[in-house]
Formats: sequence, structure tokens, C-alpha cells
Amino acid sequence: MSVVILSGPTCSGKTSVEKALHRRGFAKVVSHTTRQPRAGEVDGQHYHFVTRRQFENLMICHAFVETVEFGGARYGKTSEAFVSALGQSPNIATVLEPIGARALRRHCVDQGIPVLRVWLDCAPDVQAQRFIQRIYSGDITAMVASQRLCEMLSIEQDWRDELLTFDEPQYGLVLSSTQRDSDRLASTISEFLNPLL
Repeated sequence: MSVVILSGPTCSGKTSVEKALHRRGFAKVVSHTTRQPRAGEVDGQHYHFVTRRQFENLMICHAFVETVEFGGARYGKTSEAFVSALGQSPNIATVLEPIGARALRRHCVDQGIPVLRVWLDCAPDVQAQRFIQRIYSGDITAMVASQRLCEMLSIEQDWRDELLTFDEPQYGLVLSSTQRDSDRLASTISEFLNPLL
């Protein structure tokens, strides 16, 4: 049993690596969100879509292991979602920003569940190219792109600085995503985990 937490800046390949790990048998934890579903998203499969009031009620009941506000919407993973995922597979792969990753790591340690935090990074030119491709492909609107770019230039830089300045390692594995190589990165993560399980 293990939990792999993938963190990194926008366009570093986190979701692609998460999907590659799911193809290798790792379970997905379905998050709750207050944002509206995008075309093709299915409630309960991609996210649990809830109202702000429902989200706040879950917070009051301490249902969440971690929460974050991003792009004007709330996101969170509940303990129930983790229990459900562990019913599908003894190994979980999930994407979280660093604050949520720290909260989930504490939860896993408290529960005696081995956890591997993986930082996925990429060169700024690769990140910029991927971000522009998202805009041109229509994956994000201009308004969302503007908000994300501000976060990339401020908050996400703080994440990198934090990664480099902590006295004790926050991540068990730091990988560079220089091209569309999510299967190779997933293989590296799986190989790293094998001796730990």
C-alpha cells in the first residue's frame, strides 16, 4: 500500500504522469470541486461537483484531508475518497499543489501509509511552450490563462524556491519533464517505489 503525490508547476506533466500511473494500476482519488463541469466531465468520475455551501459543510464536518482554492474554485480530497480508492488498488497516484501535498503526507504518516512525494519540474521554455499550446488548443480561456500565468510567475516560483531552501527533503523524488515522456516518468516512479513496498 502506498500513495504517490505528484506536485509541480503548471504544465510540468503532473496529470499526464498521474494518468500513466493509473494505467499501471494505481487508483485515482476523485476530488470535490465547486467549479462548473467542463465539456465531457462526468460527476463522480472526473470530480464530485458540489456547490460552495456543500463544500463548506464538508469542511465543517472535517471530511477533507486537504483543500485548496485555485482559479476562484475550491478543490479538496476527502478521507472517504481515499478509502474508496484504496478499495480499488493498494496504490494511489494523485496530483496536489505543495500545501495540499504536505497535508496529505501528514495524513498518510498518521495512518501508517507509505507516501512518496514527487516533484515534477520542467525548463521554463518547455513550460511556456506547453502553456501556449493549452491556450491555442482551447483547453483554457483567456481569462483563466491570465490567472494561471500570474500564479505561474508568483506562487509557483515560491514553490520552486521552497523546494530548494528546505533543510530536510520535502520530496522523495525530483524528476524533470522535458518532453512528452509521462510513461517513462511513471516507470521511474514505479521502480523507485518497488523496494519501499
